[in-house]
Amino acid sequence: MEMQGGAYGLYEGEIEPLLRRVRHHDDLAAIEATPCPCCGAALRVLVWPDGRYFQLLCAGVPPHMSKLQDLDPPPPWWVERVIEPVESIVS
Repeated sequence: MEMQGGAYGLYEGEIEPLLRRVRHHDDLAAIEATPCPCCGAALRVLVWPDGRYFQLLCAGVPPHMSKLQDLDPPPPWWVERVIEPVESIVS
């Protein structure tokens, strides 16, 4: 797949155990210490500014990422992983 001129891969079922760990509010360091199930690279949890959605992204080349996931309620550590939007919509 292509994204902003670069390739990336979407996770499928192999990421489900880690998605469950985020939803169950497991320890952030323990989740991110788990290597990417596709390439072994480091993982990072990304949380939307409102705390309602998250995504997993690896540091591999090309990177692997999960689809956007619901997060309700967010874990206590969610503010540590808030990402800022990179695009804005101008009316």
